[in-house]
Amino acid sequence: VLLDVIPSLEDYRDDSQFKNKRGEFDTELRMIVHQSQAGCIIGRAGFKVKELREKTGAGIKVYSTCCPSSTDRIVGITGKAKVVVGCVEEIIELLQSAPPKGPIQPYDPSYYD
Repeated sequence: VLLDVIPSLEDYRDDSQFKNKRGEFDTELRMIVHQSQAGCIIGRAGFKVKELREKTGAGIKVYSTCCPSSTDRIVGITGKAKVVVGCVEEIIELLQSAPPKGPIQPYDPSYYD
């Protein structure tokens, strides 16, 4: 599904503000994950996120704060469309092995700052 949606974003590829340093169009995708699952993406001392970056070639940032009035955190993924989709697939596999723990308060966009 993501590979069907992301090309529509590439309509911006002619706009220089959306290009990376090499003049290529990068895609950015943000996932919401439960705060207890963020640790399985980061890993001990950042080892797992570093491994994911090297394996997929994607830029990955796990935001340290929860979304407003929720127990969810943002995971930002950047790179070429296929790279981003591959990284999302890897993260989903990780999340399936680590179900959420503790209270669950999903993010409600009406609390957006």
